[in-house]
Amino acid sequence: MPKTLLRVLHFALAETPFKVVPEGLEVQLRVTPDASRDSIGDVVADAQGNGALKLAVTAVPEKGKANTAVIKLLAK
Repeated sequence: MPKTLLRVLHFALAETPFKVVPEGLEVQLRVTPDASRDSIGDVVADAQGNGALKLAVTAVPEKGKANTAVIKLLAK
């Protein structure tokens, strides 16, 4: 099966990482700190089928640096 089709099927079967809440929008994230580059990846699913948006940031997970990098990446 082509890799692109597998990605589409994986996304379709995974629960969406986005949830509308009274305060706005809640997004489930799976973050990899200390990565080689900042990136927003695919929606990934855990064993229960819950979806999460996969992110990678170059910042290290110390003193909130990775969290700040995630906010900046999502704000772009």
